[in-house]
Amino acid sequence: MEEVTGKNMLRLGARMFLLSTMVLLVRDADAQVTNNVLLRVLLIQTPSGKGTAFSMDIDGRQYLITAKHMVAGWTGEHTISFREKGAWSDIEVGVYPCADPVDIAVLVPPRVLTVAFPLEPQDDHPIIVSQDVYFVGFPYGSSLEDNSPLFGSRPMPLAKRGVLATAPSGSAIRVDALNNPGFSGSPIVFQDIYEHGSNPVFYVLDVVQGYTPELVHVTSPGPVGPNDDLSKIEKWRIINDGRTILRDTPQLVPMNSGILSGFSIKPALDIIKQHPEGPAIAPVTVQH
Repeated sequence: MEEVTGKNMLRLGARMFLLSTMVLLVRDADAQVTNNVLLRVLLIQTPSGKGTAFSMDIDGRQYLITAKHMVAGWTGEHTISFREKGAWSDIEVGVYPCADPVDIAVLVPPRVLTVAFPLEPQDDHPIIVSQDVYFVGFPYGSSLEDNSPLFGSRPMPLAKRGVLATAPSGSAIRVDALNNPGFSGSPIVFQDIYEHGSNPVFYVLDVVQGYTPELVHVTSPGPVGPNDDLSKIEKWRIINDGRTILRDTPQLVPMNSGILSGFSIKPALDIIKQHPEGPAIAPVTVQH
């Protein structure tokens, strides 16, 4: 009887955990990134590697936005690849890089590549320090399987959440979030905290550049010396039952600091205004 009762208690605990998780998900539903963001994000490949691009529709025309270092040194017409139907498709795009130090480039595709669901830039929508933001892309070029039921012929991007760590200053921002290579070019989106309703609206704040590196000393193990006071040495450095210490060497290695850096979308919008060359979006017809 005691064994059965123990199992029942475990089952009850599991059910209570699932119920509490479902409640949290329901309460946090207005924070979930929606398809007007997810379905606009593309996995791209250039000579610089794999990264992310996303579409924006400006004045009835579609453009791709990515990180400038993904198309380093390019201007004019060039060929990039994007993932669809389980393979890489080549397209020729016009490349308009933003002026330094902004790490953003505008790409003009030959045709409309994604949905045209509303996705607007920040403009006058307020955002405050400590507010949640989201970025969506393809870390290390990875994604869910191609041809997913929701995304059709495109791979599904990964979404991550962070906290706006500093007030936007000039064209740059910092976000407290663990970013990875491959997110370069991803949109950083947010919700207007003064807008409420059952259908959340996301706005594009910035474009992911990368993470801020932290230089850390490489350590090397060495024997404890007669003059070493172990009480004054960090515990994690003491190994091998106190017979060995990890000592710093002059060598440094860059580590991910957990601070994401991005650039404002506004310079890209200025370029688009100067070069209104994107493919026209078909007008939406309403059936009566």
